[in-house]
Amino acid sequence: KAAVGVENGIDSLPSGWTHFDSAWEHPTGFMLNRMLESVDTPFVLVVMGAALPVGPDDIGRMVRVLLQRRVVAVAGPIVSEHRVYSDFCYRFRLRHYRLGFDPIYEHSLIFDEGSAASIRGSWFHEDDPGTKDGPCKACESLPPTFMARTDALRAIGFHPMLDGEW
Repeated sequence: KAAVGVENGIDSLPSGWTHFDSAWEHPTGFMLNRMLESVDTPFVLVVMGAALPVGPDDIGRMVRVLLQRRVVAVAGPIVSEHRVYSDFCYRFRLRHYRLGFDPIYEHSLIFDEGSAASIRGSWFHEDDPGTKDGPCKACESLPPTFMARTDALRAIGFHPMLDGEW
């Protein structure tokens, strides 16, 4: 099931999809909250702009992390069309009445002994790492595309005046 807001309308959508025709007339946060009301699954995938997950394996990995870990939301890195890598992993720093974003993170979540291992982004050599889920960085920010627990996202909500991509 999907909720979609498209600027110039759509002739037809796949079954199970819902079109929000006034999406471009309201702030993004308002529309995301409205779309969230129609979700009836335990997890919701939020996709902003053209930042799509690479494929079904990435979506499956996000679901696995949400099922196995006590986290609210998960995401992966995004590689732009200009081949610029960004993982959107920042810590918020509030100093002297100024909010900043620090790209250094403190913790990685290691799933089990079979997982690939890292400490602060430095990967250790592993045999056959393609068959193992790597660790997750514990971040205080999210990219424009992420998967979250529906009930938690409803409880937190989006600021209704949030507009554009963040």
